[in-house]
Amino acid sequence: MNRLIIILMTMQVTVLATLVAVPPLQDACSPLDAKESDIVWNAPTNHIPNSLIIYRVISRKFSPTVVSNLLQIVGLKPEQRKKVDQGGVFSGKDVLFFADHQETRQLNLIPSQGFVVISQIGVEAQIPKEMPDGVPSPATALQSTLEILDKIGVSRSEIATNSDGQVKASYTESEVIHKDKTDGQIKTNIVKRELYLNRQIDGIPVLGNRSGVTAHFGNKGKLGYLSVVWRAIVPERDCIVPNATELICRIKDGQALIPNWAQGHYKKIIIEKVHIYYWENSGAEPQTHIYPFIILNVKAEKENREIKMDLFVPFAEK
Repeated sequence: MNRLIIILMTMQVTVLATLVAVPPLQDACSPLDAKESDIVWNAPTNHIPNSLIIYRVISRKFSPTVVSNLLQIVGLKPEQRKKVDQGGVFSGKDVLFFADHQETRQLNLIPSQGFVVISQIGVEAQIPKEMPDGVPSPATALQSTLEILDKIGVSRSEIATNSDGQVKASYTESEVIHKDKTDGQIKTNIVKRELYLNRQIDGIPVLGNRSGVTAHFGNKGKLGYLSVVWRAIVPERDCIVPNATELICRIKDGQALIPNWAQGHYKKIIIEKVHIYYWENSGAEPQTHIYPFIILNVKAEKENREIKMDLFVPFAEK
């Protein structure tokens, strides 16, 4: 069945309270009060699996070859390892920190969180002393990033793709506007190219706060910054994915999160699309498990206004 339409005019539902894993969205979201709302399900359901796997995080083993490759990328040597004097995930006994004397080039490895950070100062053009030179195009930046990921053991099959099977990448750029001295024309130059890649687990995209891959490139296509959050995981147990009727019950029972800007009482909520994701924290935040959750694209009616927004529905029991 490709489309399922369920209209609930009045429904009293009692759902057993269970402790579920909620993505850390508390600052931006809060529970939706939908007890008095009419909920219309108008979303395809044929892509929703019956169950998904909850994964346990284990320490990622960075082989000597991977460490050597990373040191070569950042231009450091094994003897330039430094003492780590930080807290949290950076205080583990297996943490590796390398830097030059001035700490203009650094490499951090946090195996417990599968976290790699590279930083190199001086890669970007120093405006107005110098102008950008050779900042890579999006395609070149993507190719450079994929080559780096190959060297540190990230499989291409674990990188999220578009519907056409191509790597899904997003880009931002920093630019400078200046007046050309030769022709007097106002021109724009790209100072830094930033690229972002998401992870996928079992073909399901991963969302998170500063998770996945972030790469910055500057002059001559040089890497200025790289953050890779790619935790090592092992299957722990299956969890049942709620169907349309069960999702409506969760919404009615206040188990759906809504953005704070959209809080209020809605007469009708129309569910238009269902998306399933895994959640992964930033590398600086400890994480013991990776859980799935659902995002619903909805259209809601409030005070004769129609609002489009997302509902976040956690469902995996801890």
